Amino acid sequence: MIKVVHCIGGLEVGGAEMMLYKTTTRMNRERVASLVVSTSLVGPIGERIRQAGIPVIAFGKKLGSVDPRVVFKLYQVLKREKPDVLQTYLYEANLYGADLSGTDLSGTDLSGTDLSGANLYGANLSRANLSRANLSRADLSGANLSGANLSGANLYGANLKSIFIYGSMSGLQFIDNNVKIGCEDHSSEYWLIMYETIGKENDYSDKQIEEYYEYIKICKNFREVSK
Repeated sequence: MIKVVHCIGGLEVGGAEMMLYKTTTRMNRERVASLVVSTSLVGPIGERIRQAGIPVIAFGKKLGSVDPRVVFKLYQVLKREKPDVLQTYLYEANLYGADLSGTDLSGTDLSGTDLSGANLYGANLSRANLSRANLSRADLSGANLSGANLSGANLYGANLKSIFIYGSMSGLQFIDNNVKIGCEDHSSEYWLIMYETIGKENDYSDKQIEEYYEYIKICKNFREVSK
């Protein structure tokens, strides 16, 4: 069963709201469990979704207003529900500037989500789909990005000074421009030249050497885009 949380700014009558209604009510419920979150009120579309047997949560925020409590409420929902997919609709439902530090978002689909300026310090993003996500100016320091999909993500100005990747052999820690794998601590440039030699000296298989080489390249790319 795939669990999907749909987050939207409101559920009054409108195009995006009707699309959400059609999407949730037409899904195969034997395979997909949906939960709808409105950052404002339930609204007429929300009532129709509830009548169709799909749970709807409303945070009660006034449309167009800024309420930091909404971020905390959404964090609580995500922590409790642990969805496989987080689908957002309209700008009110994005996570711009959200404080998600330490949150477990492993395996979550955040593709296309606006996370610009968000605090993701220490968050678990392992296997998360962040393709096309806007991570500009986000704090990703200390985040676990093991297996995360970052293809097409906007990382301009993101804080990537410290990240963790847990590979098949040892953990990798990236701080500033230094990469530490096991007891080996070197600059990313040094690793890119000596990775194969170091790997063999530490009894890594050819497959594992290539695995960590990809991690090192990721760290190098992070440093470049976050300058």
